[in-house]
Amino acid sequence: MKVYEFKKNLREIVRIESQVYKGVEIVNIRVYFNAGGRKEAAKWIPTKKGLALRKELISELKKGLDEADNAQCEEGNQQELY
Repeated sequence: MKVYEFKKNLREIVRIESQVYKGVEIVNIRVYFNAGGRKEAAKWIPTKKGLALRKELISELKKGLDEADNAQCEEGNQQELY
C-alpha cells in the first residue's frame, strides 16, 4: 500500500510503501522513474535504487535521518557523492 511519495527530480519520484512479505511487515522506500513521458501519461516504474526494512527498524532509520539533517559538514571534510 502506497503511504507517501515525493518528487526527487523531473523524471523520478521516491515512493514509500508498507507491505507484508513472507509474513513480515516491510517498509519499502524506492525510486521510481517516469517511463510514460508527459505527466498526464505518467507510468511510474520502480528502479533497483531503494531500501526495504522490517517495520521495527523504522525508528532507527528516523534517528539516522535526524542525525544527517542536523549534521554540518566541515569544509575540509566534504566528500563527493558520486
